[in-house]
Amino acid sequence: EKGGNEEGPSKPGAGKMRREEKMKNISTMIEVTSEGKVSDKLVDGLDELQIVKYDKRLASYVQTIFDSKAKKKGQTVFLFYEILRDVGIAPFRSFKFIFSLLLFFACFLIRVQVHYSAVFALLLLTSRPILEASPSWYRWTIRYSPGSTLTNLEVSLLCVGPASVFFLWFVTAGLFVLVSKMSKLHTVIYKFLLLFGIACVSDWFLTFIVDVASSAFSQCIPNGFADSSLLSRQQLKALSDVCNSEIYRIWYHFRLREGDGSVAPVIIFIVYMGLTSIETVMYYTYILNFHEDGRILDLYRRLIAKEGTLFCPLDVEVSPAELMTILQKSRRWRGKDGARRNLVVTEI
Repeated sequence: EKGGNEEGPSKPGAGKMRREEKMKNISTMIEVTSEGKVSDKLVDGLDELQIVKYDKRLASYVQTIFDSKAKKKGQTVFLFYEILRDVGIAPFRSFKFIFSLLLFFACFLIRVQVHYSAVFALLLLTSRPILEASPSWYRWTIRYSPGSTLTNLEVSLLCVGPASVFFLWFVTAGLFVLVSKMSKLHTVIYKFLLLFGIACVSDWFLTFIVDVASSAFSQCIPNGFADSSLLSRQQLKALSDVCNSEIYRIWYHFRLREGDGSVAPVIIFIVYMGLTSIETVMYYTYILNFHEDGRILDLYRRLIAKEGTLFCPLDVEVSPAELMTILQKSRRWRGKDGARRNLVVTEI
């Protein structure tokens, strides 16, 4: 005979019922959390749901990845998508997307003027003869003789444009970070810093694309891809004076001074990859730690945090409806001697 305390066979569908009950509890927690409250209900073994702050998108994401095998990959995709939402790229076909395109175009115009102004200023400071300097909204036409410049100056001219543009972004971002410590910034400012940072990090690539699209690059190619070894020094000198593409000018420099320009692509690759690596690390640091007061880092910590590691008392937010309820109760309260309660909302 079976003992009275032994359990019989489980009923069919019991596992499914427990699963539905657990998902129901999760939905309840998310609904309560989305109202700005911290739920006191817990689900056994649920480490993913560590929401202590009002964030509907984060709550929906947690419900989506529950029991997901690709949890870490999903977290990365979620954070990347949040950055795209802050930039305004996602979702597509929306007013925010169009506004972001216009804002990026403004960043592009600023980048162009700063880039070529730095190149022009360096030529003036080094007293190099400038054959032509014609400003434009998408690129400047700056012509000089690369064969008469020193190698260190030519490499400096290759670096000064992207470095000056990124330095401007670095100073601008630093000032706004300091201002954000004293007062809250508008989301448009954060979006501008993100888009301007993208334009600055990819400055050399945008310059190359514009040179190719505006046929400035093709003007530097000797006789339509002809063998440059067949050209005389005077012909190369004439072509170098006409060329106004930064990337191609350094080839003319080594071709005229050393007799071989094959080292130019190597120098270009080292210079631009080095600058891009440094700028990318600094831009990534800004996004992670300073964008919207460290919102991305905060989301990441919430996604990977275990239960009990988040300090709720300093991180609790309430919904507008609950705030109005508290204010109305405080306004209606009266003491024995006609005393009233004063409730001050310091930050919304």
